[in-house]
Amino acid sequence: MRTLAALTVAAGLVATAQGKVSFEMCSDALNDFGIEDVILPEFAVAGEKIAVELVQRPNRAIGKGHVRVEVDVEGVKVAHETYELCEVAECHMSAHTLGKSMIWLSLPQAMPAGFETSIKVIVNDHNGAQLSCIDVSGVQVQKPSNNGGKVLRATAEGDKELSLSRNELEFLFDKWAREFGHKFSVAETVKHMRTFAENLEQIALHNKAGHSFTLGLNEFAHLSQEEFAATHFGFKGGETPELTVDREFYQLDVSTGALTDLPEEVDWSKKGAVTPVKNQGSCGSCWSFSTTGALEGAYYLKTGKLVSFSEQELVNCDHVDQGCNGGLMDNAFRWIIENGGLCSEEDYPYKSGSGFAPRTCKVDSCSTVEGSAPQSFVDVKHSEMSLEEAVAQQPVAIAIEADQLAFQFYRKGVLVGSCGSRLDHGVLAVGYGTWTDGKKYWKVKNSWGGTWGMNGYILIQRGKHVRGGECGLLLSASYPVL
Repeated sequence: MRTLAALTVAAGLVATAQGKVSFEMCSDALNDFGIEDVILPEFAVAGEKIAVELVQRPNRAIGKGHVRVEVDVEGVKVAHETYELCEVAECHMSAHTLGKSMIWLSLPQAMPAGFETSIKVIVNDHNGAQLSCIDVSGVQVQKPSNNGGKVLRATAEGDKELSLSRNELEFLFDKWAREFGHKFSVAETVKHMRTFAENLEQIALHNKAGHSFTLGLNEFAHLSQEEFAATHFGFKGGETPELTVDREFYQLDVSTGALTDLPEEVDWSKKGAVTPVKNQGSCGSCWSFSTTGALEGAYYLKTGKLVSFSEQELVNCDHVDQGCNGGLMDNAFRWIIENGGLCSEEDYPYKSGSGFAPRTCKVDSCSTVEGSAPQSFVDVKHSEMSLEEAVAQQPVAIAIEADQLAFQFYRKGVLVGSCGSRLDHGVLAVGYGTWTDGKKYWKVKNSWGGTWGMNGYILIQRGKHVRGGECGLLLSASYPVL
């Protein structure tokens, strides 16, 4: 293991052309501010100011407002500033009129250079409503010339060697801890910073390699893969899950797997059928979140009402499954049927995030949501077309293998070729489509909170011709029938 004082990563130089650079809209963001171009210098220098110029053509007249600029390194926010719109642009902009905004942002002296650096620009109107949000990745930052003689050195292959001093590591670790609300003792800080450095190295190497998806330092950056897996999964199926469900409630999947009129794209999270992203915390209760997600979708499609159902009721009362020690979604569907439905999250809130799950069932203290008891449930055939057919109909509970680094630190893009089929994590398939790079994907809702991945979601490759599909997501898919 490399020392904390001199973590070194071999990587290619990120080339940012002087002048206009490419940018992406933030997930689900509008562009009413009409940003057409972003102009950056060829490189920025840590400890100095960077000029961010926007060329915009607003879709409507805009008066007062605010512009927020954020800079992050491998997913950690290291600098941010908010400006009055009048400070950086004209105070009153007419619709469809070309204009410019000039923003100057100071970069921290201890900001690591050479790692994956991105700039986010968020424009809000005077009421706080978002007008536009863009992400500029691949921003090139260099170390200041007086940084103790440390400079980027070209290797024989023409790549760059990126060095991280202890001061820079401590700066980044402190920024990360503050952002995610972590507080550690002195001994814990030493341990977690060492793991943080190791994870940072792996993330940097991945991001420099040009994969179809990027990784980032998130709230789990202080945990090793083993530590993370011990508390954040919970599906008990393995590669070929053995069902313990009563066949009285099981319904055969009669899909033909040969439909040709399926929609090109489906996203139930944009159609009102999916509740906000939840967080299982340090409890292996993923199976309960996958179950409630599928039930929430089915209930919405039947009643037109989106109700957040209780995972805690399943964790406490479904004794076929094992609470924070794992379970199966089909077992949970069976329990809900026998129980006559499920209580709402509001009536029976989730309290097992710390990893402690009291087995005292308080089902008598909450009211079962009327009409929430499934008549049966369906296990989807292990084929892409069958799952597409099911997801086109409603959100579907699925299981995946998620014990890889790519899952722990997934940030955005379509995850390809980074997992197996030893199922260990229950999630929810809410749609499918095609990404901007042409890759087909499944859109999956996770239960690790909204700061993980793409606002709590992940895109997993669709159409991979391997047994069980990418990450084994075809092997244990099911949904309730209301």
